[in-house]
Amino acid sequence: VFTRQFSVMIDAGLPLVQCLDILGGQEEDKNFSTVILQTRTDVESGASLADAMRKHPKTFDPLFTNMIAAGEAWYLRALEREPKSFGILFNLGNLYMRHGQTAKAVEYLTKAVLVRPRSADALGNLGVALASSGQLGPAAEKYRSALEQRPTFAQAHYGLARILEMQTNYSSAAHHYSNALVA
Repeated sequence: VFTRQFSVMIDAGLPLVQCLDILGGQEEDKNFSTVILQTRTDVESGASLADAMRKHPKTFDPLFTNMIAAGEAWYLRALEREPKSFGILFNLGNLYMRHGQTAKAVEYLTKAVLVRPRSADALGNLGVALASSGQLGPAAEKYRSALEQRPTFAQAHYGLARILEMQTNYSSAAHHYSNALVA
């Protein structure tokens, strides 16, 4: 059940740390809940998901953790072969974002934008990573750039609206929230 729920949350785009937090909080088995939350803490501190899970061999068997590690390592090896591959940079940035490692996410998504500066998806995801790291001004700039490329980009409208709301620019925030709903 854990793996299926975890997979659904990751596929929905929730950050890895948030997924682990939710699953750990909902788990009825106290021992398993503790393991999940310890795994979350390790990932939050910069460990890879596989390394964090390997600390609990009674809960996560080697086959499971090795499959996780293989997925993580694939992107890094592929990037060594093709350091300017937009797809690899973009996906690696998103992977780090889901792991809650926003500094690395910003690094790789920035590189993806340098390779493909008109990619609304890369600009929007970079906006999310920047906002998550507290860089609201640069995040708003990336959201606006994403909207220049794709005016109906709901994620960019929503992200920009949240920043504008924090800046108490309620009229502009409402405009972008509305656009996010119809996009």
